Amino acid sequence: MKLMCRVIYGTIARGVKRDLVQSWMWLSLAVSGGYVEAKEALTNVNSRLTPQELQEAQRLVQNFTPQPPSEVHKFVDAPMRR
Repeated sequence: MKLMCRVIYGTIARGVKRDLVQSWMWLSLAVSGGYVEAKEALTNVNSRLTPQELQEAQRLVQNFTPQPPSEVHKFVDAPMRR
């Protein structure tokens, strides 16, 4: 969990733009999917969002449509790593 928070808050992912709205969206989806370990991180991100950012994150969650898993691996002729 601490590693997840460090990535979200940008202390590990140098050079990657921090996006707390997207973080909130993914953490919210994780919590609603049963990943209780994300709840603490969601609370932390929530406390850093402006009301407008929170509203945007909630809109993203409401409009989120999961995509079916990719099956591209079935069509790529590449040796398996061992």
